[in-house]
Amino acid sequence: MLHLYQSNRLETLSELLHGVLAVPPTAVYARETVIVQARGMGRWLSLRVAERFGICANIDFPLPASFLWQLTETVLGPQHRRSAFGVDEMAWRVHAMLATPPAALADYLADGRERRRWRLARRLADLFDSYLVYRPDWLATWEAGSDLGLGPDEAWQAVLWRRLAADRQSPHRADLLGQLVKRLRNPAPLALPDRVIAFGMSSLPPALLSVLKALAQRCDVCLFVLNPSETPWRDVDRRAQAELVGERLLAAWGGQGRDFLDRIAGEVELHSLFLPTAADTLLSAVQQSVLTLVPIEQPSLDDSIAIHACHSPLRQVETLKDALLARLRNDPSLQADDIVVLCPDIETYAPHVEAVFGHGEPSLPYAVADRGGLSASPLLNGFVTLLSMVDGGWEASAVLPLLEIPELAQSFGLKEDDLPLVRAWVAEAGVRRGRTGDAFSWDAGIGRLLLGTAMPDRLDDTAQVFAGLHPVADLDLRFGERVAGLARFVRTLARWQDVLQAPRPLTAWSRLLLDWVNTWFGVDHAAEPTRERLRLALVALGDVAGHSGMEQAVGHAAVTEYLGEKLADASGAGGFLTGGITFAQLVPMRNIPFRVIAVLGLEDGAFPREQRPDGFDLMSRQPRAGDRSRRLDDRWLFLETVLAARDALLLFYTGRDARSDVTLPPSTVIADLLDAIAENWGSERAEAVQHSHPLQPFSPRRFAADAALPSFDMRWAKIAAHAGTGDALPATLADWHTLQEMPAEVELADLLAFARDPAGWFLRRQGVRFERAERALEEREPSTLSNADARQLLALSGAQADDAAALHAVGAAAAILPAGKLGEAWATRAAAEFAPAVARWRELPQGELALDLQLDKHRLIGTLRGVGPNGLALRQPGPLWESVRIDAWLRHLCLCASGSANPTQLVGLDELAHYAPPGNSRELLEAWLDLYLMAHRQPPTLLPRGSLAAAAGARSKDGDVDLAAGLDQAIKAWVGNERVAGEGSFPNTRALWREQPPLDEDFVAQALQLFGPMLAAETFEKLT
Repeated sequence: MLHLYQSNRLETLSELLHGVLAVPPTAVYARETVIVQARGMGRWLSLRVAERFGICANIDFPLPASFLWQLTETVLGPQHRRSAFGVDEMAWRVHAMLATPPAALADYLADGRERRRWRLARRLADLFDSYLVYRPDWLATWEAGSDLGLGPDEAWQAVLWRRLAADRQSPHRADLLGQLVKRLRNPAPLALPDRVIAFGMSSLPPALLSVLKALAQRCDVCLFVLNPSETPWRDVDRRAQAELVGERLLAAWGGQGRDFLDRIAGEVELHSLFLPTAADTLLSAVQQSVLTLVPIEQPSLDDSIAIHACHSPLRQVETLKDALLARLRNDPSLQADDIVVLCPDIETYAPHVEAVFGHGEPSLPYAVADRGGLSASPLLNGFVTLLSMVDGGWEASAVLPLLEIPELAQSFGLKEDDLPLVRAWVAEAGVRRGRTGDAFSWDAGIGRLLLGTAMPDRLDDTAQVFAGLHPVADLDLRFGERVAGLARFVRTLARWQDVLQAPRPLTAWSRLLLDWVNTWFGVDHAAEPTRERLRLALVALGDVAGHSGMEQAVGHAAVTEYLGEKLADASGAGGFLTGGITFAQLVPMRNIPFRVIAVLGLEDGAFPREQRPDGFDLMSRQPRAGDRSRRLDDRWLFLETVLAARDALLLFYTGRDARSDVTLPPSTVIADLLDAIAENWGSERAEAVQHSHPLQPFSPRRFAADAALPSFDMRWAKIAAHAGTGDALPATLADWHTLQEMPAEVELADLLAFARDPAGWFLRRQGVRFERAERALEEREPSTLSNADARQLLALSGAQADDAAALHAVGAAAAILPAGKLGEAWATRAAAEFAPAVARWRELPQGELALDLQLDKHRLIGTLRGVGPNGLALRQPGPLWESVRIDAWLRHLCLCASGSANPTQLVGLDELAHYAPPGNSRELLEAWLDLYLMAHRQPPTLLPRGSLAAAAGARSKDGDVDLAAGLDQAIKAWVGNERVAGEGSFPNTRALWREQPPLDEDFVAQALQLFGPMLAAETFEKLT
């Protein structure tokens, strides 16, 4: 007999189930069968049974497909576990058939792309699988050679199905179900259980329902169904006026449940147990209104339903954490495992959950369930990416991310800490794209890196070119192992690409890919479980070939698509009901009751989820009762979610645009709920449940004493204290003092480093460093010669920089110049620009002078290079920036303080600076050393560009001093203009002075003291 047990609460259904289970079966050791539609439901039921009986044993909780298979083998005898009519098997068979497609598909497949053919085959296999479940009569008619007049797409689908069905060695699902129902209706004895239980089903395919009905003629079949209303509501969607909360919500969300209850009505023995709620909160009032379909009095004002509008998915999760912490603080009885958070798309929110709940205080225990294999495993995702590399252009930006997979990097001797260095090497080696073929390919770039480790540093002023390649600078044998690991990786990837080019049968693909798993991921023992999952997927690929009879050779594109689908599947119910807050996908049969249920991602268009049928889906054109509809499923699912919340229902959506702050609409289910509340209990109540949150987590609103939802993340508290304070500036650094030890003697190199970048020098001594931004990984070869590339080319070419042919050879060897005639043209132009400077550089002396200056208060030691009989000569392969001129001036003072009366010349790319000997060089050098030593204790009030500008502006032609004019020039240097960035925008300067530069008359006076003599001694001439 078919029994229907219905209730409005799942806990009540479980109590009814306990009553059924309490009646022992005829056979003492017989196993009970409780069919569930999700593993999470089975886990929850097993816990409930254990609570009731003290143990949960000898009970199976199969999914519907598993139950049907077990019943089929019980009734019809052993069957082949896999047949040619599994979804995967049909996909590969259709893929082979589409090599010669029906005329209706010929144009679509005319381009011959295998990926397109596979995707169409997969969609057709899914469609035929749906027909096996929902339209077996169509398939039987097609197999009989007839058509049903279903439209223009029926003919070619019927042809494909006949080809699929013609060579079958075993029955397909529809055949087995038909035979199963026929045998169950035959009165001949069968070894069947006393009863079969289906718990919590909200929808059943017609085929499964027919099996259960046939089974009910031989044993008890108990359906435990959640019915939201005790009042008949079959026609609630057709009522002229659906005004009450319950009527409105059932009309909007109850379509699927209504259709299911209609299909089983009148054929069951009905057992009902509906339990009313107190209706003392807004949530319970909504649930009671759905239950009774009668007016409910205005509930008290509370927060049992809260709808939160945020600016992004991240802000939704941040707000969720604060909302949960507030409830846990206010209700000591509430525990983390009383809370579930559901998402229409868990993959979108999982990274935000890890970022918010996995870091910061206070912490909360949590687990993320239902994540797919690719998103949760870099190794699996990396393997699919490796398979896709065959079609790629070997762009550096696509290849290098593969090394971010720890298991892959370890296989080639690389560690996580090596990756920034490897990235910098690849950029420096000029790798853009392409495996081989030109100077910007991986082959050429790896050659430059290997040369950099093997060849000695530059010994003279000529460029080093070997076999048409220039070695990457700053490499030596210390980096040999890492460069070799990168080279092995690139060679292995090239061999992999060659191997994947050839089509082969699926069994050969399976063996080949299994052999390569350890090549890519064979070192880390901790990754063995993931490697094993990958191996099982590859073994299954070979098994599919055996079951489907697929012996045709297929290309890598179809194999890549198939494995990507298989590895992307979620791994089951892992992480569900593990003792903490559960984050899970919003899927059917997640209507398990929790005290607090939160739902993220309820934006318009995101939920209910759209699932547009294929244009050739005949079921969508000829619908029947019992067909699945994603939108109806989601609306019923949301109704179940609302009814499953016991204390609170928290709904979150992106209700504001993060850029424009424009209001964005919520999901239609939120709109339905708000409309029902407003219609029955007033718009004020509907507005009271809605909460809008600020864009930033450090908004002062979140930390205000009267905040409706206060923030518990104290990381943002200090920032919030300063946020919104207008133009108020942080405290000045003028009085900042440190207690660093003064050096007994000063190294010239350290003094020069201080003078070139005082702010950076001071910050580095405090342990603050600003790393240079990573050089971008370009994908195309250059078409021009940028200023930075020109300076690099000049530095590499040295004395050959005025020779166009030599310059082009070096530029091509170092991957600086564009390829071909364009590169030659740029080399000719650059050689002409470099020629005047190079001619001067050839004449510069190369002597050295050891310094050991004992001044009045300080001792300065070091070495001056470029000293000759006529003084000091310095080379600068670029413009004479302020820092370069200051460096030359200090070297010039050292030369003069050592007793020389010769001048210094600084030869730049376009101009030449001369420095005449000052009469008081030792005194001037003492002033610099005083400032240098003072900077060991407090921030130096020295800005290279601003100080030079102040000194120049304060000096007048007649020798007078105008401090105000100097200060004005210093401010202009700090601010900058449209063409030149201001000194205040430099990272080190901005970090030290925090928009409060030490620009005053004392600053100008110091600039005059330090740079006035320099400007008086400095003259310029253009190089021609």
